[in-house]
Parts: sequence; C-alpha cells; structure tokens
Amino acid sequence: MSITSESSPGVHEENDNLCPTADVPKLHTSQIDDFGQAKIGEGTYGYVIRCRFRRTKKSPWENIAIKYATDPSHRENLIKEAKIVFTHIRHTNCIRIIGLYECPVNGIGVVMELMECNLSHLLAKRTIDYKIDHAISWLYQLSDAMNYFHSKNYIHGDLKLQNLLLCKNYHVLKVGDFGTFTTQHSSVATNRGTTITMAPELIKDSRNYTTKCDIYSFGIIMWQIIARR
Repeated sequence: MSITSESSPGVHEENDNLCPTADVPKLHTSQIDDFGQAKIGEGTYGYVIRCRFRRTKKSPWENIAIKYATDPSHRENLIKEAKIVFTHIRHTNCIRIIGLYECPVNGIGVVMELMECNLSHLLAKRTIDYKIDHAISWLYQLSDAMNYFHSKNYIHGDLKLQNLLLCKNYHVLKVGDFGTFTTQHSSVATNRGTTITMAPELIKDSRNYTTKCDIYSFGIIMWQIIARR
C-alpha cells in the first residue's frame, strides 16, 4: 500500500455506504518478527517497514509490510482505511490486508502483503527496461480492478503511479492506498487525490465524484507508462 498520497486523511467520514462491517484480525506478537525492521517507504502521513509474519508457530515465515501512521492523530484514519479494504475489497489486483499489529515502539499498524515497488519507482529506474507487452498487461490489470470498483458503485479517487504496486518480478500489478475510496456521486468537503491525475471537474467542484474521475486518471497513467514520464 502506497504512502505517498497527497490527499488528506480522514476521507471516509461522509461515506455511510463504506462503513467497515468486518473486524480486521489483530495479530499476536508471536506472529510478527520485526527485529531489525527496515523502513522501505515514507510519506506525509505514514511510513512502511518490512517485517516477517507467520500464521502459526509451525507456519513458515513470509515477508510482509506494516504501515504505521507518522502522527498518532492519523492512526484512526489508517485503521479505518484498513477495515474498509478488509470489508469491501476482494480482487486479485488489489493489495491484501492481513491484519492489525500493535508494536510497542510504533503503535498500531496495518499488516499487508509485501510488494516489490510502485510503478513510479520502476519508471524512474532507467536501468530497468520494459516492453509494450508489459505496459499493456499493467493497464489491463488496472482496468480490471477499476471495473471491479465501478461494478460495486465504488470510486478509488486517487489512481496514480505511486498507488500502483508491483510484485512477482514486476508482472503483477495491485492497486493500493484506499484513503480516497468513496461511492459514486458522493459529496465531499474538499478536493482529494493528486492534481496531475485529477479529473478537471474535480479541481473546480469537489462534489462531482463519479466513475469518470477514475477513467480520466487511467488515461493519464496510460500516457505516463507508455511515454515513461
């Protein structure tokens, strides 16, 4: 899950249709190995560290990521976002939430699957080459996730390269950062999302959220991937 969103936290207050109805599992300290934890990402409202997780004492360890809020005041929004994803999102091309973990040092964090990088980082690494087939595959996977959202009357609201995560040697794309997730025609108090991929109608009127906003963002992302900019 990306942590570099420019959108402000606390985006769910006005969205009754996205109330979390499922409890996210709380993981025990015996399930998490965060000794020698390494920070792998940081943004305005949070940071992500790399750790290990196992379901039982007999299970093998697997690498995972834990997202913590930078400021305790943002922690509630982080947890609420995790609960909404855990409740409403079940798709191959969306980040998987494993549970919540309370660290004595960092406080409570969201445990999720570990991804290799986001598309923004990959495009910036000129040493990594990709073909048009890769671009088509990423865009197809993104469109499949978008179709899933829209079929349920949901809107992501902040699709951008930083929120598109890659794994399995960069072949599998997953959408992350659901801090702006909302329902169609929702009315919000302020603009959300990132200016470069934000639909023009949202810049003028923040109450104009429809699926078209995600489709506009998709078009910008498609140009960025193909032009590598």
